[in-house]
Amino acid sequence: MITYTDKVQLTPNPNPDINQWKAVDANEVKTEVNTDITNLSTHVSDTSNPHSVTATQVGLGNVDNTSDAGKPVSTATQTALNLKADITYVDTQDAGKQPLDADLTTIAGLTPSNDDFLQRKSGAWANRTIAQVQADLGVIGAGSVLVTGTDTLDNTDLNKTILCSGTSSDYAVALPTAVGITGQWYDFVGVAGLTKIVTVNANSTETINGLTVDRPFSGRGGFKIVSDGANWQVFAERPSNIPYTPTVTGTSGQPTLAVTYSLLGKMMTIIFLLQPQAASGTGLSFNIPSGYTINTINSVICRVQSNGTLQAGICDLAAAATSLSFTQITGTALSSSGNKSAQGQVTFEIL
Repeated sequence: MITYTDKVQLTPNPNPDINQWKAVDANEVKTEVNTDITNLSTHVSDTSNPHSVTATQVGLGNVDNTSDAGKPVSTATQTALNLKADITYVDTQDAGKQPLDADLTTIAGLTPSNDDFLQRKSGAWANRTIAQVQADLGVIGAGSVLVTGTDTLDNTDLNKTILCSGTSSDYAVALPTAVGITGQWYDFVGVAGLTKIVTVNANSTETINGLTVDRPFSGRGGFKIVSDGANWQVFAERPSNIPYTPTVTGTSGQPTLAVTYSLLGKMMTIIFLLQPQAASGTGLSFNIPSGYTINTINSVICRVQSNGTLQAGICDLAAAATSLSFTQITGTALSSSGNKSAQGQVTFEIL
């Protein structure tokens, strides 16, 4: 019997003839086994596809070895993408329809209060109060109309308060004809924002309180007028001092002066301060506002200073049709014998 302990093992020959078997040394067998194990391990670790197995052979014929970035879209995906609008077309269609980023930035920076409006003012976005928007639209309540510059009223404005404001320049408001609207009225009111003179003009040859001259007011003044079917009559009035620049005579050099006037019905009151450098004649006079004519002087309050000293008594005042003259100080004629100033007020009826 041949055993392992005899260090002999029979290795079969491919030839089945048992007589062809031969004896081998056990160490040789061990070496061959170790070699086979090493070769097997090497083969198992080999990832280079030593048997040239194809993707199709293992059921992966539709798989491509490409990166995510290199993978093409599917036919279905490309078909869907083809239905989308090109970006240049979208930009062309949206041009001028979307707000600029600068506008959005401005709007985002506003700090509106509750109930404010967003409004474009002077080329920029701004939050505006209800009152401000009403003023811009010229609607201040159902019974009021806001006017801020030259305007012409019509019958839709009848029986309303005409709120007048403005700081840029003097302006005029024209009335419609008073014919055929007996009892209809306008109430002109100067509001806080009015710093200029508003003149109300009658239509054509019609009159206001019997006068063809236009009727002014300023500040918080104003008046209510009513149609008598042919002309306009002042029904109520809120007097206001209206500045004007008169022509001053009887002085040498440029006088310093401040003159204002107001109307109440047909009564005009002028408040004056005249400070000529020197009297060059026997009187000091100035004209009243253009278009008015003095009828009767009702009252005069006047103080005159000569060389800085208040003079006793009163100054004599004479009235022409369109001017007022100060001729004497307690019987002494105004002359060039010293600087004189006159201040006070005079009230008179106008035609």
